[in-house]
Amino acid sequence: MDPRPALSQSPLSPATVAPVRGARSKPLWLLVIALLWPAQLVNASSVISAVTQAQVAQYFHTTQIAWFMVIYALVGTLLLPFAVRLSDIHGKRRVMLSLIVAGFVGDVVCALAPSFGVLIAGRAIAACYVPVAALSLAAARDVVPGRSLRAVTGTIGAALGGIVAFGPLVGGWLLDTYTFRGALWFIAICTVIALVLVATVLPETPRYAEGRTFDWLGGALLGVGVLAMMFGFGDGSDLGWASPRVLVPIIGGALVLVAFVLVELRVSSPILDLAMLSRRKVATVLGATSLMQGTAFATAATMTVVIPLYPHIPGISDGLGWTALHGAVVGLPAGCVLFGMGLLVALAARRISIRATWLVAVPVAVAGLVLEAFFHYDAAQIIITGIVAAVGTGVIFGCTPILVLDSVSTEEQAQASGTSLMLVGVMATLGAQILFTTLDTSSTVAHGTAFYHDAGYRYAYLVVAAIFLLGLVISFAMPRSRRGTGQVEGQ
Repeated sequence: MDPRPALSQSPLSPATVAPVRGARSKPLWLLVIALLWPAQLVNASSVISAVTQAQVAQYFHTTQIAWFMVIYALVGTLLLPFAVRLSDIHGKRRVMLSLIVAGFVGDVVCALAPSFGVLIAGRAIAACYVPVAALSLAAARDVVPGRSLRAVTGTIGAALGGIVAFGPLVGGWLLDTYTFRGALWFIAICTVIALVLVATVLPETPRYAEGRTFDWLGGALLGVGVLAMMFGFGDGSDLGWASPRVLVPIIGGALVLVAFVLVELRVSSPILDLAMLSRRKVATVLGATSLMQGTAFATAATMTVVIPLYPHIPGISDGLGWTALHGAVVGLPAGCVLFGMGLLVALAARRISIRATWLVAVPVAVAGLVLEAFFHYDAAQIIITGIVAAVGTGVIFGCTPILVLDSVSTEEQAQASGTSLMLVGVMATLGAQILFTTLDTSSTVAHGTAFYHDAGYRYAYLVVAAIFLLGLVISFAMPRSRRGTGQVEGQ
């Protein structure tokens, strides 16, 4: 097998990539909506669900509310390798439709749930939707003209900024007006819209692995290995990293992943092409993008809660004590900048070097994180430092899907997108645990609840900045690409 199929020709060249039959008759803006909405609905669902957590916990009188979010990430991660491989065999549109229908069923179960157990079961079913985000990005290469591909994929990635900016506002309004059930019904309605868009706008994509067998053993080993490690990471901050309940799933998951690698080296149609991952361009792109994007997700989900929403109790808690809506309004300027910078990258993608833009953006994000570490005491400071961090992070979000699709061939697009999404999920889980472990170094426990001091906030931001610097070091190993083509120079 040739270990470098993506480098023989530019994977983004119009000469090598033509939209499939049926896509040519659709306006480009309609194709963009049909790809963007399903891709970002996963993030929108996560943001809105996160806003409802406190009310859900009080309504069902549960102390296990963490599972409301964790089960969604765990099941979605487990399904990713299966969905990606099946999309290569049966076509992305067909698999996306099946996953969206399953996700809608889960959404309805959640909205009607009479007990917390049923709610968690509904969230597990709704997680079938998670792989749709990866398949939407992968489908872009099949249905979007080559000259517009970078702009479209960048726009899809940049839309995350809009979710971060306006998602909390929408979630807070729904929660205040219609309770958590109204917010969950809103997610179900959005899922129906995704179903209509995919069914009526997107044509079926080529079947790159048609006729090949499905690697069930490899998929099971990969899913179980990642799932076990995420379970371990998820309990790390609560039980301690030396606890057997933390070490056993992490070590066990690592051993399962070793077995997965051995199996994939022997099967004729592996669920994950290790030859693709062994290429420097693919390995460095996936490593750098997943490390920073996953950590950015964890930081946004953690620090935007503990600092604004935790109470201000002298000597016990150094939070600001804001309401959720007030915190969302203060975070809105940074969210708008995040979206704007990502969109700017998307629009200029054909005229700029994405790698060079990425290398400039990461230090800006690091500078913003350092500023946030020392200036987070009032609304003005949070707005200003947040905007600086959002300038760099927005460019990172806009560049990520372009870099990922830029690094592989057409046949590898679904696997690369799926692998990227899976690694981002793993890094987000690990990043959240690193943040809470850092916060715990300067905290006070009162009435069974941990409250954090200012030193913990400062250390947490500095740790994230250090992780971004590690990602920057990896980024320098990414091969240069010819502007606008994605083809590695000299190959």
